[in-house]
Amino acid sequence: MNVDNIHIPSKANSTGLQLTAKSAAVYRASSSVPTAKDAIYEMNPLKLVQPASLTKILTAITALRIDSNVNRPVTIGESDMQCGGSGANLQCGDVITFWDALHNMFLPSSNMTASAIARTFGRLLFNIADSEKHIDSICVANFINEMNKTAMDIGMFESAFMNVHGLGARGQRTCARDIGRLMYEAVKYPAIMDTWSKRKHVLKVAGPKPRLIPIQNTVEMLQDGRVQGGKTGTLAPSFYNLALFYTLPDGNEAFAVTLYSSSKDTRDDDMFLMLDAVCNG
Repeated sequence: MNVDNIHIPSKANSTGLQLTAKSAAVYRASSSVPTAKDAIYEMNPLKLVQPASLTKILTAITALRIDSNVNRPVTIGESDMQCGGSGANLQCGDVITFWDALHNMFLPSSNMTASAIARTFGRLLFNIADSEKHIDSICVANFINEMNKTAMDIGMFESAFMNVHGLGARGQRTCARDIGRLMYEAVKYPAIMDTWSKRKHVLKVAGPKPRLIPIQNTVEMLQDGRVQGGKTGTLAPSFYNLALFYTLPDGNEAFAVTLYSSSKDTRDDDMFLMLDAVCNG
């Protein structure tokens, strides 16, 4: 029997939560990587699912490990325009700072921006000149390889990443406990904490068409003052993920994860129900 998949005894577990999520967990934020002993609540913590846009948390961490200069320019290229999906709010040739790129990747969950970050920092990783346009795909592939190395370093041993934005891909997988570990790592970076806590931001776009672009966060639970930040992940129409950094009633902090809720609304409902049970059960 795999004891890692058994519910951890807690007040939350004793309530018999009825979640639409296939997997969920709340971990105390401590000085070490979350394990079963840090769980306030776990349901199928090792069930493998697609991370969707929770992938972008790892993309941000990997880029910040390569270079933490948030003023570095990030240019949107032709290959980035082909990503599709969420956050398609930029044009080829647009230039934004890494700071704004982080905001665009976290708040409206921009796939094209995740791709541009990977291409830019993949070049830095291997010291490739910007003029070498023909190796964009190699830069992204190298960045993805670095993401997987970073995931192993964090302790995400059940996870594997095939792209930088989280669009569905064969072999791409994670689990609730690994996302708890990803969150544990993410809160170490001020640039991430400053970014994902915002409900709104304005991008300053340079390049051929300078302009300002207002953006909003997809994490609607930021309206709750106890939520310090987080990320949504969506593979419509069936799979909805959410990871939050949360303040408990006793003032301690926790990482809360719900994976594969059945809809956008039930994703938030699942998280509310789980946190309510943890805080008040």
